[in-house]
Amino acid sequence: MNWATQNGIINGINGALYPQDSTTRSQMATILMRFDALNK
Repeated sequence: MNWATQNGIINGINGALYPQDSTTRSQMATILMRFDALNK
């Protein structure tokens, strides 16, 4: 999570991360798009 936060892939909700919560389809799509953009 540290790496993903430092690289702007995840931001949390209002700056807070809740790793025990489920990820929505929309959130996962955003994560994958940001990861893909980072690797180009």
